Amino acid sequence: MRMQLPKRQQGVTFLGWVIILSLVIGGALLAMNIGPIYLTHFSVKAAMVHATKQPGVADMSPRQIVGIVMKQLDINSIYGFDSKSLSVTRKKDALELAAIYEVRKPLVGNLSALVSFDERVDIPKP
Repeated sequence: MRMQLPKRQQGVTFLGWVIILSLVIGGALLAMNIGPIYLTHFSVKAAMVHATKQPGVADMSPRQIVGIVMKQLDINSIYGFDSKSLSVTRKKDALELAAIYEVRKPLVGNLSALVSFDERVDIPKP
């Protein structure tokens, strides 16, 4: 009996290329849709940190602190952020500025991405 040698490898088939390209394109489309959501979140976080560094912020009212954050977001061209997502709570030794919100982004048809954020920054009392 003669031993049969395996067929020579021929590389990726056309169907293999189609599958690989569809996965790469799908990943790129997902990144292009979700990337701006995270860029906006980083701007919200930076605006919150900016507000905590303002002189006399520990003595301001919650409305004034939220106003500083919203003004900074307008300067950074972040529109459509709901100020109701921001809250200021008093703790024993500090104030806490929190941004708790969700962003829903439609992807394809009835498929959507939901991204939740819960960012908190302490404002120490002088």
